[in-house]
Amino acid sequence: MSRKHALYRGKIYVPFFWFTLGIIFLLNLGGWLFYLSANAYLERELGERLTTLAGIIARLVEEGSSSYLPVIQDLEKKGEIRGVCIWQENERKVIGEVDAETWSIVDEAEIKRAWEGKTAYTLLYPVEGRLFKRGYAPLYKKERVVGVVGVEGEVFMLRTLYGVRKALLLSGLGSTILVFSLFLLSWKFLSRYLSLLEELEFQERVSRLGDMASSLLHEIGNPPGNHADYTGNFEGRGRPPGKRETDRLSGRRD
Repeated sequence: MSRKHALYRGKIYVPFFWFTLGIIFLLNLGGWLFYLSANAYLERELGERLTTLAGIIARLVEEGSSSYLPVIQDLEKKGEIRGVCIWQENERKVIGEVDAETWSIVDEAEIKRAWEGKTAYTLLYPVEGRLFKRGYAPLYKKERVVGVVGVEGEVFMLRTLYGVRKALLLSGLGSTILVFSLFLLSWKFLSRYLSLLEELEFQERVSRLGDMASSLLHEIGNPPGNHADYTGNFEGRGRPPGKRETDRLSGRRD
């Protein structure tokens, strides 16, 4: 391939490839930013919901009755929570299928924050393909923190969002592979096109050289007298009329 065609391919095609790749990158980046913002929003909302439920149960416990038990059971039936753990001084009460020992170890920072009179919630964590989250609220007695209520709930809405994340991963990978595949194919076709173009230009140059050679052979094949007459006529045209008449008469005397 000639240098001219290589420069043509480099100046036109390569910038177009990077432009297309940049557009796809920006689209994928926008999708990921949307996913991250939606994930953060839903996690925050779900965490606040769990801490609110923990606060409601804590107020029911503060009343000193067992009225909180039907509320917890109703929430479990609806699937909004998985279980509840209540720490009250040296007493611990577990309601539902939860592991309080694991809570005390894994969520130590959140439980400590609840003992300080603040609400807290954990990050999402998977268990056997399901997503869970825990929220904590302080338990008061005469305006003094005497315990902590923890609520664990399964997150259903984020399953769909995790499906979106998977789709984004697949679409990003697929679009990148598609761009590189199209680039390689079009690069091959463009190389073939430029090769054909160079071949046509070469044939055109050969044809011009053939025409020039044919003209030279034609001139060389003419008789010498014709060239002499042609040269004499050409030289005579350049002289003044009187001079040409004198030369003609001198030729007759001779």
